[in-house]
Amino acid sequence: IEFTNTYATGSTDVTLHAAKAVEGKDDSTAEFTFTLAAVTTGAPAADPAEITVKAGETGDFGKLTFEAAGTYEYTITEEDGKLKGYTYDTEPKTVTITVEDDGEGHLTATVTGGTGFKADTNTQTITNTYEAKGEITLEGIKILEGRELTDSDVFTFTVKEGSTVVATGASDKNGAITFTKIEYPDVDSVGEHTYTITEDSTTIPGVSIDGETKTVTVTVTDNGNGTLKADIKSGSDDITFTNTYETGSTDVTLHAAKEVTGKADSTAEFTFTLAAVTTGAPTADPAEITVKAGATGDFGKLTFDSEGTYEYTITEEDGKLPGYTYDTEPKT
Repeated sequence: IEFTNTYATGSTDVTLHAAKAVEGKDDSTAEFTFTLAAVTTGAPAADPAEITVKAGETGDFGKLTFEAAGTYEYTITEEDGKLKGYTYDTEPKTVTITVEDDGEGHLTATVTGGTGFKADTNTQTITNTYEAKGEITLEGIKILEGRELTDSDVFTFTVKEGSTVVATGASDKNGAITFTKIEYPDVDSVGEHTYTITEDSTTIPGVSIDGETKTVTVTVTDNGNGTLKADIKSGSDDITFTNTYETGSTDVTLHAAKEVTGKADSTAEFTFTLAAVTTGAPTADPAEITVKAGATGDFGKLTFDSEGTYEYTITEEDGKLPGYTYDTEPKT
């Protein structure tokens, strides 16, 4: 008499998970796709085997049901979603599931993985990085009062954030100030930035700089596509620097000399008047002087504070001395 027994084990289930971490962007709402693929021939397949997971979240692959002891190898691979600003980790991550028979009709599964795998939750974490950059170029206006700007009139400027120089600027003959770019290298730049702009000292003769500090506030936001947007929040209308050109004064002293012909030993005195013909021309003090024959007299000093053409007349007064002929024609 022959008795035949049959030994059979039940099945065991394993569910694998994929978690997405993003470095460099805490508020990312991007979605990422993962595929679970069997490497071992005959290994059960998951349904779904492809899942989409949002940044900071965890997704579940379909359940794997094992009905026989063995070692089963799988890979979890991230798809390159080609989102701008993101760096993808498309290297397949290997997960090994070891199924054992406990001899009592039960199968047990042990799951192991490599870097980023948590065995207690059967979760493979794949980390991506997000990078974004941006820039802004400020513009300003240079005004020179007192004369026109020329090719040689180059004024320079310094832009600071706190005590750090972030840009410099220079003006041209048309009064346009061009600054170098202010760069925002990463997402840590997101937020408000306050800049102070000052005019550097100048050696241009007669020109005094604008000593006022201009303040500009820039708001930087993340476009979510690897670029940062920089907008001027306030102060753009204040980037105007006004310089003043002033000349020094110059002095002129005019003289009147008296010559008498026909009487070499004359001791007579003659009176002269200096009068301005040009409106607004400076006046002399004294403007009337008395000069003896053969001598020279000095009018008061004329002080000129601005350029121009100034016309004066020197006129001899008719002194009516007997025997003398006077030249009363104004001399220009």
